[in-house]
Amino acid sequence: MVMNQIYSFLLNSKPGGADPVPDLAESSSFTKPTEFTVKLKSDLKWANGHVLDSKDVKFSFDRQTAINDPNGRLRCWPTSSPLPHLMPAPWFSH
Repeated sequence: MVMNQIYSFLLNSKPGGADPVPDLAESSSFTKPTEFTVKLKSDLKWANGHVLDSKDVKFSFDRQTAINDPNGRLRCWPTSSPLPHLMPAPWFSH
């Protein structure tokens, strides 16, 4: 899939599989029935060299929650976003 060649994910699946495996995550598990905890791999960086940490992951989740468009989040990029300061984040690497 093209997205896997461009973006990294907290969890992903191997080609041909459906079971989640760590990508940016070192580990993950349900710690409560409604709480999913992820431990990030160390030394993650954005493409610009800045550190990628849990604050960045939280921002991404908060951003998707804030874009409450019935047609999906991509519908909001970039011109009709209800939150114009929330633009796509730069790619990251690990």
